[in-house]
Amino acid sequence: MIIGRQDELNQLEASYHAKGPQVVFVTGEDRVGKTALVHEFVSAHRNGYYFAACNVSTSLNTSFFVTEMQVQGAFSDDQITDWEKALNVLLEKSLSDQIVLAVDDIQYALQMVEKLLTRLYEWKQNNGSPIRLMLILAGIVQKNTLSTLQKNIVSIRPLRITLLPLTYLKAMPYYNAFMDEEKVLLYGITGGYPGYLNLIDATKSFKDNLYSM
Repeated sequence: MIIGRQDELNQLEASYHAKGPQVVFVTGEDRVGKTALVHEFVSAHRNGYYFAACNVSTSLNTSFFVTEMQVQGAFSDDQITDWEKALNVLLEKSLSDQIVLAVDDIQYALQMVEKLLTRLYEWKQNNGSPIRLMLILAGIVQKNTLSTLQKNIVSIRPLRITLLPLTYLKAMPYYNAFMDEEKVLLYGITGGYPGYLNLIDATKSFKDNLYSM
C-alpha cells in the first residue's frame, strides 16, 4: 500500500467508474511516485494491464508492448505480433468489460502514445457500442507536449493528475519511529519525495540513515 496518495487514488477510481472511454495523464518530477501510484491502481482492478516504455526506438517499444500484454494475459494468440492488432484486442474487450491500460514513462514513447490516442478516438467515433477503456498515461511530460497529445482526443476530456512531493504530515508514516527533530530533518533531506522517503530504514538509527542516504 502506497502512502499519502489517497486523494489521487480516489480521482483515478472516480474516472474508472465514469461512462465512456477515459484518458488520465499522471505527471510529476522524477521520484515523486508516479509509477507506484499507477501500479497500485492497476493491480487493484481486474483486467488491468501495465506497460513501462523504455528509452529505445518506437519499434522496440511497440514490440515490448505486445510481449508484455501477452505475458499479462490480455490475449493468448501468439500470432499477434503487431502492436496495433494487440490494441484492437483490448478495444474489443472494452466493448463488454471494463479495461484499464496504463502506459508508464511515456516520455520515451511519445509517437506510440500519439498513435494510441488517435486509435482510441477513431474507435469512439466509429463504434456504436460504448467503449469501457481507461487509459492511464504516466511520465515526465511538459505542458506543451501534453497539449499536443490531447489534440488527438478532441472528443474525450482527459483528467490530469500532477503529483507533488508529500507534505510533512502525509509523509509521517515513513519516519514516525524517530524523534521529532529527526523527523523534521529526514523530511528536509528527502524533500517529501517518495523515491527518497522509501530509503529510510526504521530499523536503523537516525545517523545510520543519514550515512546510508
